[in-house]
Amino acid sequence: MQRLRSERPEFDGRPLIVSTTRGGRGRRVLCCCDEAAARGVATGMTLADAAVLFPRQASGRGRSPVCIESHDPLADREALGRLADWCQRFSPLVGIEQAELADSLLLNVTGLAHLFDGEAGLAAKVVRAFAQRHFEVRVAVAHTVGAAWAVAHYGFEHIDGFEHIGLAQREGRARGERPDAVTARYLVLTADDEQLLGSLPLAALRLSPVVIEPLVRLGIERIEQLGALPRTGVFERLGEEVNRRLDQFSGQRDEPIVAHDAEPRFYRSWSFEPPTTHTEAIGRVLAGLIEPLLELLTRQNRGAVGLACRFFCEGGQRLDVEPRFFQPTTTARDVHELVLLELDGRRFPAAVSQLVVTVTESAPLEWRQTEFFAAGAERHPLQLTRLVNRLSSRLGREQVVRPLLHGEAQPERAFRDVPLISNEQRRERVAMLTTALPFERPLRLFQPPVAIEVIAAAPDGPPARLHYLQQTYDVGRYWGPERIQTGWWRGRSVERDYYRVEARTGSRFWLFRRLGDGRWFLHGEFA
Repeated sequence: MQRLRSERPEFDGRPLIVSTTRGGRGRRVLCCCDEAAARGVATGMTLADAAVLFPRQASGRGRSPVCIESHDPLADREALGRLADWCQRFSPLVGIEQAELADSLLLNVTGLAHLFDGEAGLAAKVVRAFAQRHFEVRVAVAHTVGAAWAVAHYGFEHIDGFEHIGLAQREGRARGERPDAVTARYLVLTADDEQLLGSLPLAALRLSPVVIEPLVRLGIERIEQLGALPRTGVFERLGEEVNRRLDQFSGQRDEPIVAHDAEPRFYRSWSFEPPTTHTEAIGRVLAGLIEPLLELLTRQNRGAVGLACRFFCEGGQRLDVEPRFFQPTTTARDVHELVLLELDGRRFPAAVSQLVVTVTESAPLEWRQTEFFAAGAERHPLQLTRLVNRLSSRLGREQVVRPLLHGEAQPERAFRDVPLISNEQRRERVAMLTTALPFERPLRLFQPPVAIEVIAAAPDGPPARLHYLQQTYDVGRYWGPERIQTGWWRGRSVERDYYRVEARTGSRFWLFRRLGDGRWFLHGEFA
């Protein structure tokens, strides 16, 4: 949910629903924001039922009242991995929750509290750091992974029962304010507080739904009720999962945190004595730092994708240059030239005292087999990479783009331009909403579609003759109709019947009739 908010600015200020097709029962709500939940949206609800809660007239002019996005578990996992790498500033051991739909990070903070003015200080620092990255988080500190997970996911609804709570919440209480999700961002549990965890629901134990359902039918809804049952008999019928989760929750069974493997950091630094503003000297030092870095990457079969050059100047000032590359590269000369290209036209705020070059992102190299013939053909990808890198450095990354297919039924909106070099390098996924073959779509689309005159064989029937560019074409053959409609969440709907037509002269067109008023438009032309 928060990944989508950070990656899609157009979602800001609007209710957000993430849908899934898991379970084979059609598209349903996987999760939603607080605003959508306040309107009655719930997990497991069908999208059709959720749509009723957002009347179209409340959306304004052409804007949907709610944003709906399909769940992308791989993208969520990658984003969580990046956050795990970033969280190593708080703990040397950071792991990701071992679950199919993981949404939590696990930090081992044993022996670290004194570095942050206590456990409450550490929790508050984590909350503030995430808030600076525009993430809202819930932080819980407990003696077991199971207890911390339970409090982070379900304990904030029972916040009044805890004595040792977040500093912001305590200050709010002193002023007589009502506890709410804004101030209650973290909880720090002591031994006295943990006895209150028995009032949490069974889902706080991370039990699967197939185990929770029969327990709820028996009237067992809280952890304390489950813990009061004898371990024999009932638990034999429920399976080992109940015993394991209860033991992990209480600490009777170890639950180690599986450390997330962070990408190794490669950096080199140089101190200037005395500080200098001589650009040639700085350029030579820069080249001397980049070359060994890339050699080290090459030995590990990796290439640089992102680089950060920090020029520390006198007076505490700094100049940063952060080039990114179209493909993983190990060519020191090309990298050096790109850094100098980005430095062109920029001035150092003061004399440079230190230079630090860091490889911020790397990727495995792609090896190609050498060919006996067609000499020089293997250099074409390298030349393309150099061209894209130079254009992006000179014109800006947002100006060098490529079209990417987008999951959209409306043809003119079925693609979007994405930078060839982006700040977030991850595999773009193509989501198709049509099963049309390539030859069923023209290579040339008119934007916007051109209004034309068409004579149909019958009302609402296929075209028989069309007039375009002061010429009349008699239709010899046609294919269709293919109906394309947009969903209710898009606001004003688009409803069209598309036809592929072949004129008697051999020309082939792609046109549609707008169902609302019956007007015809030419949308594309086949080569």
